[in-house]
Amino acid sequence: MSYMQGACVEKFNFLLTQKVLESQQKVLYLYYNKLKIIIMITTDQITYFNRHQSMDSETRHLILDTIRELQFITYTENGEEKYFNHLENWLYGTFDGYDYSEYAIPSRELAIITHINSDLGAKISEIFGIIEKYPRTTQPNNNQF
Repeated sequence: MSYMQGACVEKFNFLLTQKVLESQQKVLYLYYNKLKIIIMITTDQITYFNRHQSMDSETRHLILDTIRELQFITYTENGEEKYFNHLENWLYGTFDGYDYSEYAIPSRELAIITHINSDLGAKISEIFGIIEKYPRTTQPNNNQF
């Protein structure tokens, strides 16, 4: 993660902080009179696919089994127990037709899970490898109904 500190502007007395997440989203924190305003900005356009047309039942079962497995694995970073929240969210997102393969495949979380459990890391890579081959659309919710 990278951080960028904004300047305190005297006239308005606010502080703007920007945090770029691993998921390529920018989070802007605006502090004004002890009030924290959070603004999420996606820097890259998310691609979508029609899950009903592209994803077969075997892939759906593989995703569900992988999510179940992933939920029981943690790692420790700076003395804090952490879960694989991004990977889990990205996997769940595939059921709604979101393609997070460009984020998941090179992600730090996938590298960590592969180090901890190489079989599970291989499954996750396989899932996103399958999904990134599906036909794309830029229309959200194209998989509904």
